[in-house]
Amino acid sequence: MDKRRRSAAGRAYWFMAVLLLAWSTFACLAWGLTVTREDAWLSQVSPEVVDWLDGLPTWSILSSALCTWSGLAGALLLLARSRRAVPAFAASLLGLMLTQALQFGADDVPPGLASPRVLAFDLAVWALVLGLLWHAIQRKRGGVLR
Repeated sequence: MDKRRRSAAGRAYWFMAVLLLAWSTFACLAWGLTVTREDAWLSQVSPEVVDWLDGLPTWSILSSALCTWSGLAGALLLLARSRRAVPAFAASLLGLMLTQALQFGADDVPPGLASPRVLAFDLAVWALVLGLLWHAIQRKRGGVLR
């Protein structure tokens, strides 16, 4: 029975790591399409949101890059079972904090970014990033990450 339980736990770990890799890859793609101002991608948001994005300081691009690309690095490091996944997810959390501080600290945030749907998505991202950092720390403590 113990062997079965370990096998199921191992499959769950790999399933989650691959799922996380897919999510992180999409987040990096979304970041790239937003930064390069891909017309088809930005057609999904209002012109006010695009104008607001165009007015953001350069460091906001860097903070969102830190969040997304560190998350991808963390996912890859989880797949490699590397303990370096912990600092990668910590960097992702820092990037999220900086990005969200800008979004919620600005006076001129367009109404499209303050909708309940966007706020629910933001909360889900916070839960995911915090959960991934916690997960990586737990796996490091448990000896799964080397």
